[in-house]
Amino acid sequence: MRVALLLMAALMTQLPAGAAWARIPRVCHRCQTACGKAISECLADAVTSCPKAPRGKAHKCANKARHQCKKATTTRCTNSCKTTGSPVCPSGPTMPTPAACVPYTSTCTAVPVMPVGTTNPVSGQVSYNFNANTGSPGVGGCCVIDGCAGITKFNTGTGGVNLFYDETEFVDSTTHEVTNGEIITKLGVTCGVATPTNVYSLSDIYQINFSPDLPFLIPPPPGAWTTPYVASPDGLSVSIDSADAHPSDTHNTFTPSTWRLVGQSATVDKVCAEQQLMTGHATASFIKNDGTPCTVTIYSQGTRTVSGH
Repeated sequence: MRVALLLMAALMTQLPAGAAWARIPRVCHRCQTACGKAISECLADAVTSCPKAPRGKAHKCANKARHQCKKATTTRCTNSCKTTGSPVCPSGPTMPTPAACVPYTSTCTAVPVMPVGTTNPVSGQVSYNFNANTGSPGVGGCCVIDGCAGITKFNTGTGGVNLFYDETEFVDSTTHEVTNGEIITKLGVTCGVATPTNVYSLSDIYQINFSPDLPFLIPPPPGAWTTPYVASPDGLSVSIDSADAHPSDTHNTFTPSTWRLVGQSATVDKVCAEQQLMTGHATASFIKNDGTPCTVTIYSQGTRTVSGH
C-alpha cells in the first residue's frame, strides 16, 4: 500500500508539465524541426558579437547564443501555430532591407484598439477583450537603433508587436450584481536580432514588455486602456511609459546588471484587421557604468494573427 501511494504521488508531481505540453496542439510540436533554418540564421548573427578568445569563453558564448536562438525562435513559432494551426517558422528575407531604421508605415485601414464588451446570456457575466499579436505565416520586419552599442540592426523576416486586454467581471449568482473582477493587460515590442554580448554581457534578442494588472472598480465602467496606459484620442493606438507604471510591470531582455535603467516606453502605433499588418515601437534609456547615457530604439511590424483559436 505504501509503495502504491508513493507511485501515485510521483505521478501527480509530473502532471503539471505534462498538462502544459498537452495544451499545445500536436501539429505545433513540429516547430522544433520546422525552425532549423531560422535558428541557424539567428545563431549566425548572434555569434558575431561573441569574443574570439579565450577559446573557453568563446565556446560558452556560442552555446548560450544557440540556446537563446532556439528558445526564442521555437517559442514564436509555437505561439503563432496555436492561433493559425500551422507550424510555420519564418526563414530568410521576406521584405527588402530598409535604407534606414525608421518607423514602419502601412496602407491598411486601422481598426480601434478599444476593448469590446460581451455578456454571457446565462450568467449575465460581462467581459471586455482586445487581442492583437503578430505571428507567422505572414510578412514582417524590425530594426534596432542601439545607441549603447553604436550599431543599427535589421530583421527582414519577422517583427513582434502584441497588445492584450482581458477584463472579467464576477457576478453574484443570486443578486446578479458585480462583486469583483480582474483586468489583465500586456503590451510589447520585439525585434528578433541578437544583442551584442560584448556590450550587454548577455545573449538575447531585443524585447520591451509591459504587463500591468489594471485596478478594478465597482461599479465597473466600460473596459478601457486606463492609467498607466494612454490611448490616442481616436482610439487607434495605445502607449505606456515606465514613469507611469510600477517597476514590477516593466520588463526588457537586455538591461546589464550594472547599468541603471532610466526608463522605457512602448507604443502600438497601428492595428489593422487580422492577417494584415500591425506596427509598434519602443525605447529604453540607460546610464552606463561610466556615467554616459544611451538609448535603444526598436521599430517593428508584423502580420496580425487570427485570434480566438
